[in-house]
Amino acid sequence: MPSNYTKNYQLSQWEKSDRVLMEDFNADNAKIDTALKAEAGARAAADSAINTTLAAHTVDITKRGNCQIYTTSYVGNGKYGQANPNTLTFSRSPMIVLITDINNSSTMILFRGCTRTCHLAGRYASILTWNSGTASWWSPSSSFEQMNDSDVTYHVVALLPMD
Repeated sequence: MPSNYTKNYQLSQWEKSDRVLMEDFNADNAKIDTALKAEAGARAAADSAINTTLAAHTVDITKRGNCQIYTTSYVGNGKYGQANPNTLTFSRSPMIVLITDINNSSTMILFRGCTRTCHLAGRYASILTWNSGTASWWSPSSSFEQMNDSDVTYHVVALLPMD
């Protein structure tokens, strides 16, 4: 009979002085078999859920080319706050806008229709407003959170819907 057991599945761990019994091996094998079966079932369920989600969001290939990729850049001026918003104007209202600094240490995402930005360098969020093809945002906390640090070049990629 084993003196110790593993932490997660309570499998037998023998010491030299322990008596090794077939029953202990059989019990361990049954625990392993049960755990593997449960894992296989969980993976199958997750795969099914992923496949269902992907099927629901599959793009009709006859509709490819339904957006334009627009790029630009701007240089930050170090200002932030409601009185100093950043503004980008596009020919059409973008579906999504990605902004990253030249060192790629920070990225912000602007989603059309949302009122907050998503800042991937941390849990920062700026106030976002949309007016047709113009997006404006500001942060009450810092120019870093507003993606407007002084003399930093920011690169912009936007997806614009086709007319």
